[in-house]
Amino acid sequence: MLQNQNKMNINDVLRYYVLWTDIESVFVKNREDLHFFRNYLNYMKVIRNFKSNSSKSILEKAANFNVQNSENLVQNFSNILNESGLLNNKINRALVASSKILWLFNQDIIIMDNFNILELKRLNYKITEGSYDDYCLAWNKEYEKCLPDIQNICSQLKNSPIESELFQKNWFQKRIFDMFLWNTHYQNNRINKNDD
Repeated sequence: MLQNQNKMNINDVLRYYVLWTDIESVFVKNREDLHFFRNYLNYMKVIRNFKSNSSKSILEKAANFNVQNSENLVQNFSNILNESGLLNNKINRALVASSKILWLFNQDIIIMDNFNILELKRLNYKITEGSYDDYCLAWNKEYEKCLPDIQNICSQLKNSPIESELFQKNWFQKRIFDMFLWNTHYQNNRINKNDD
């Protein structure tokens, strides 16, 4: 379980709150503006997955994609990007990029990230390469283990002067965990590199 090694605390929750209020909420609010969308692709470090000057086409595909009523959303969107010739010539699928782009339009989407994959594998989850389903299964299992800590910390913020209702939203709590998982891998990797 993730929290045995790194227990979530209020700093983790507030770290994402600041990230949301200062950066991610601006991207979500302006998601159909090409300038903001291009900056979002850079911020999420996925622009390298695409051909040059393809941001406008990617944005059009994302804005027209039904993120509410589709199964295999991430895989289907990745297929659309590939079939449209928007991916760079080195790849034929972009699940990580697709999940990050779709999250911009629907925050209930679980973001797939390579750091998170590595951290979940470190926790002995089996994730087949290129399987968003395996990733989500492992991610959700670990999230359920951390959820009581997240909810406890968020409930402590109910009467705070900051946007307390935000802390009670399911998608926000999931993104807190997502960033906690990412940061845990980052910190563990940094420590391991310093030990060499």
